[in-house]
Amino acid sequence: MTTGQGDPDLPDCAADPADCGAGAYAAQDVGPTGAGLPDRVCVDAAAPVGGDGSLAKPLQSPAAAVALADQQTQVAVVAVAAGSCVGTLRFKRSLSVRGRCADKVRLSSPSGGVTVAVAGGSGVTVAVAGLGFRGPGAALQVAEGARLIASRIVVSKVEQTAVAAYDAGTQLSLSDVYIVDTQLEPSDPQGAVSVWAADGARIIALRTRVSRGRFAGLYATETSEIAARELIVDGTQMAVSIKSGMGLYANDGSTIRIVQGRIDKVRASGVSSTGGTVRMAGVRFDGSLGQPPIELLSGAVNVVDGGDVTPQIPHRNLPRASI
Repeated sequence: MTTGQGDPDLPDCAADPADCGAGAYAAQDVGPTGAGLPDRVCVDAAAPVGGDGSLAKPLQSPAAAVALADQQTQVAVVAVAAGSCVGTLRFKRSLSVRGRCADKVRLSSPSGGVTVAVAGGSGVTVAVAGLGFRGPGAALQVAEGARLIASRIVVSKVEQTAVAAYDAGTQLSLSDVYIVDTQLEPSDPQGAVSVWAADGARIIALRTRVSRGRFAGLYATETSEIAARELIVDGTQMAVSIKSGMGLYANDGSTIRIVQGRIDKVRASGVSSTGGTVRMAGVRFDGSLGQPPIELLSGAVNVVDGGDVTPQIPHRNLPRASI
């Protein structure tokens, strides 16, 4: 088996026969007879032009499939075959997008863009699964009180922000997610964030790993909340102009809550709070790495401007990150 998305920096992919199947699509999207299902729109980047979205004549673009699904209310799932596609998926209603698997499907958008954009209010819930996202454009953004559920995805080498939730009432749920190598945007190299909650949004993460980001692995700001279980944040690097690289960063009245996790080999502080709150239980620190000229900020915890960090509290005081 090749490495994740053909990238030597990603972990090896071990196929699960019960989940992966042998065909171009996820097993549950071909139907019991192999002829497809009426509530699916199918996408295959290698298909001929002129498809209708059926299993026999798939569309070439996930964005075109989402647009078609907006017009056909019986469609519940956009099924994406193995392959690579470029473009932005914008959702006007609740829908699921399911790929063959995160190793074999690669979605991307141009620099400054976003691959999956969800908005439209509290009545919109979008689920994505079995997809790989590759930069330079951001992978996932949800706003305006909508909900985005992402599971079994890999996000690599996107610029500035990998996944983000904005606005009060908005929720992003992550499970079995790996985010690696979030990059600085060349035109604005201030910093890059792998997981960002802002403007009162909420992010729930289960079995999530965030590796080799820039500036902050998890960042909560402006009264937002991030709650995670079984979290690994490792190798956060320094930004260019912001001389810091943190595992977790809470500020402006925001809250980060972690149960069971590891923060490993980040530059500067493992956890930082500037007027925010961080609550942790069962979190292991495996070392922060000093980086000139910020040796004084190196260590497990850095608290300023009324911040509040509690390393250990009872599990019962934390919300369960149910997906």
